[in-house]
Amino acid sequence: MKYDAIVFDWDGTLYDSGTRIVDSIKNAAQELKLGTLQPELIKRCIGLNATAVMDRLFPQATKKDRDLFLPAYRRHYGLGLHQLPVLFTGAETVLKQLHSLGYILAVATGKNRDYFDKELHHLDLQDMFMVTRCGDEGPSKPNPQMLFEIMERLGVSSEKVLMIGDTVYDLQLAANAGVDALAVSYGVQDEEELMKHEIVGCLSDIRELPAWLK
Repeated sequence: MKYDAIVFDWDGTLYDSGTRIVDSIKNAAQELKLGTLQPELIKRCIGLNATAVMDRLFPQATKKDRDLFLPAYRRHYGLGLHQLPVLFTGAETVLKQLHSLGYILAVATGKNRDYFDKELHHLDLQDMFMVTRCGDEGPSKPNPQMLFEIMERLGVSSEKVLMIGDTVYDLQLAANAGVDALAVSYGVQDEEELMKHEIVGCLSDIRELPAWLK
């Protein structure tokens, strides 16, 4: 195998939550009177951690606004397990297939740890990934720190790692860490924008991944 480890982004790559995130940010902003945001503007921030999202979308926000925003976002997103989004069609089957083939699987996400752990537990995928890194555990993508930490934890060199994601931040993260990047065009950002970056390929469906790896 060319790669020993495959690192996935979460939202928009494995987890079909893009629309939910956009609506929740938009509604929270309106609730706090931070302005009306266009969906395309919000989409361009998906993949960043909460601090970076606030910096980009609400540069005028006060400390009070920042303190209130995350709770408001959570109310709109909803952490009730019956309300959570689902994996993209075929994603779980692909993960199990890759795991059975001997690939080491990991996740690098901009999502906060408490969100991510609840979703992972709800999907019963806790044992699928050897290591995970979240947006509130260090600098936001595309800073390479989370990938460096994943590679160190796994004991895998950069040339044996593949990063898979649906945003330019994922692709820039990979480039900054010196690993190959594979884009997916079914997430939150357009294929045209993804193709401007250094990638080894672009998938239109997660179910294409096993054949692509061959």
